[in-house]
Amino acid sequence: MDYIITDKTVSPPEHAPYYSEKFVYLPHTYMINSYLQPISDRNFKRADFGLPEPTPYPSQEGNAFIFCSFNHSYKIEPVMFDVWIRILMQVPDSVLWLRRANTDAEKNLKAEAEKRGISGHRLIFSDKLPSKSGHLSRLALADLALDTRIYNGHATSNDALWAGLPVITLEGGHFASRACSGFLKAVGLSELITHSLKEYESLAIRLAREPEKLIQIRQQLSKNRLTEPLFNTPHFVKNLEQAFRQMRALHISGRQPEQITVEDSLNMEIINMDIPVYKTINVGEAMQKAIAYHQSNEREKAEDIYRQVLAAYPDHPDALHLSGVAAYQRGEYDEAIRLINKAIQIKPTDASYYSNLGVTLKSRNKIDDSISAFQKALELNPDYPEASFNLGLAFQDQGKTDEAISSYQKAISLNPEYAEAHNHIGNIFRDQERTEEAIAAYQNAIRINPEYAEPLSSLLFQAQLACEWKTVEQTAAKLADLSRQYLERGVKTPETPFSTLTMYANPARSFEIAGTWCKEIARSVAPLPRPLPGTERGDSPCPFR
Repeated sequence: MDYIITDKTVSPPEHAPYYSEKFVYLPHTYMINSYLQPISDRNFKRADFGLPEPTPYPSQEGNAFIFCSFNHSYKIEPVMFDVWIRILMQVPDSVLWLRRANTDAEKNLKAEAEKRGISGHRLIFSDKLPSKSGHLSRLALADLALDTRIYNGHATSNDALWAGLPVITLEGGHFASRACSGFLKAVGLSELITHSLKEYESLAIRLAREPEKLIQIRQQLSKNRLTEPLFNTPHFVKNLEQAFRQMRALHISGRQPEQITVEDSLNMEIINMDIPVYKTINVGEAMQKAIAYHQSNEREKAEDIYRQVLAAYPDHPDALHLSGVAAYQRGEYDEAIRLINKAIQIKPTDASYYSNLGVTLKSRNKIDDSISAFQKALELNPDYPEASFNLGLAFQDQGKTDEAISSYQKAISLNPEYAEAHNHIGNIFRDQERTEEAIAAYQNAIRINPEYAEPLSSLLFQAQLACEWKTVEQTAAKLADLSRQYLERGVKTPETPFSTLTMYANPARSFEIAGTWCKEIARSVAPLPRPLPGTERGDSPCPFR
């Protein structure tokens, strides 16, 4: 990637070392918004959402003050939650209106409020509405939106501003924690940007106590959203087109990518190798040696022996089967299917042949056929945990989650230490938003294998969603320790670039973590062809070498 479209608030020049891309600075904001978003004319009442009455125009004297934050629950963390609670304590009869992400988060956040001396009833949760226009309309019931700290509201903050709801934010130290500051500058309300937790808290309390000042800000926002750059879509498009023109001009001039500031416009050789034929070969010893090579990931040596065996004995079923497994590992799925099917014709009673055939068929998206193969493997050997697990994967691909869970549980009953099965059960519960059950499944996988990266990363996010902050802290520490070990080895970290953004406002850390993922992606994709004259560049897809 050569460039990142950004702005000088979210990506100040001094942050350039933390990006592999060159900055393309748009004049106001990196984020495009539509100025045609409809806002429903439905006349919502506070009572419609369980908010306290009476319901005159927001911020009028005698009206309960409504703070809100419709950010996803994974963005809510203890430091900012402490600030929100202190704000509620100092604004009598105020409430905090939140998005209902999942019942676990609702339960845990109310419990955390009670621990801090605030009744859980002062946290009011609402479900997602069927239409965005309805959501934009109901935002008018709130008085002031409170932004999250490490990972700001992006679309969430823009929705509030478009609906005429002021947002206060704390400008942080990396892209995700500076986004809302950029939006507020682009809509002409820099006065709502704070630079410390104390300043954030004080501003929220002051605006709640001074309704006339807040009304003035709302009126200014109502005007600015139609005149300032944040929601001026045609103006944004013109600036973006100018950015593209400048990028193209650099490219056709033969120059390397460089920082751009947009002024406001309102031969591969084929090697043939003859395979030697060995008519005299000790098949048992040869296959034992080949399997040892295969298991130690020396696949080329293993395949050479399989070829020798098949040259002497073309119908050797194990050599055919394992040659098919090797072809699958090379990504040659059709050849793998051919070889394994030939092995099955010769030896139709080996459950492992059917299980590996199922895996290969699944990779060709032949899910029904793969399920049949796994079921045949289990018919031949009911106590085959890997086949049960693979059957679960196929059912999961079909969206048959009950059958998938049943298969994973069968695998676990056969092998209680089957961490991967616990992990996939967790993934199903995660997708079904059964957060507590997902957390329990991931914890089972980690109990079996404490360094199992995938469930660790998933557990962190689910705990963030549920606002189980003790689990968040413990899991983040394990992930950070494991990631340090991976960084020392120069391989992709279990900590994802996204989880880093949600946990640490540290651009250097984010850059380092993202770099390991980028390298892995670069290794996994085929190199791009060399460009013809006048075409796009054919560079490697990742700048990390």
